[in-house]
Amino acid sequence: MSAALKLAETQADDDSRLAALDRYDIMDTPREAAFDRIATLIRLVFGVETSLVTMIDAHRQWYKAAQGTPNTEVPVRDTFCQYSILGHEPMIVPDASLDDRFRDNPHVTANNGVRFYASMPLTTPDGENIGTICAIDSKPREFSGHEVVIFKELARVAMSELELRRLATTDGAPLIGRLTPSNLIVIAGAGSVGAFLAPPLARLLAGVPSDEEQAWFAAHDPARTDRAPVADIVEAYL
Repeated sequence: MSAALKLAETQADDDSRLAALDRYDIMDTPREAAFDRIATLIRLVFGVETSLVTMIDAHRQWYKAAQGTPNTEVPVRDTFCQYSILGHEPMIVPDASLDDRFRDNPHVTANNGVRFYASMPLTTPDGENIGTICAIDSKPREFSGHEVVIFKELARVAMSELELRRLATTDGAPLIGRLTPSNLIVIAGAGSVGAFLAPPLARLLAGVPSDEEQAWFAAHDPARTDRAPVADIVEAYL
């Protein structure tokens, strides 16, 4: 493939992604509790210094929710997530100072700069990546397989919230209701309480856990493998 053709295809892909972002009418909107809760959960569950729920247009990564940073947006050229939105899986950077993509990034070279960075695309039902969730820390670390599953589920919850918001602001669109707290189940263990994000509402109510969820539930409670955990939904989780 010629360089010109590859550039044209890349531009067409980004045009489609930006059109999808525009349909959600989310950029530069005020803070909303649903997204603030997701940022809170990212910070608490993973024990990181900074957590983000972001949208990415052609020029900037804008923060719909953020904890641990005074910033509200950054230029796309300086972002880690310009790479994350090229795929559909988590991007986990254990130590950015050792990663050729990021070692010279101003967010890495700054005092107390970024070392650990995890991001997961927010993917629309038609497959477009319009933003990300992020977990960031100034100390190197890894994500366990268990943490990756939770992180991916948090991204699904964020995307479900965006979809509900889009429906709620579309003229004439029906909206059954919002169940933000029901996106979390609490699992009590021996002397501790662990948190795991339930699947998006429609799939949860249908009682069909994903393969990832079944594997996680099997490892922690075999009785859960054949059903969605509707009975364990809690109304308050913080």
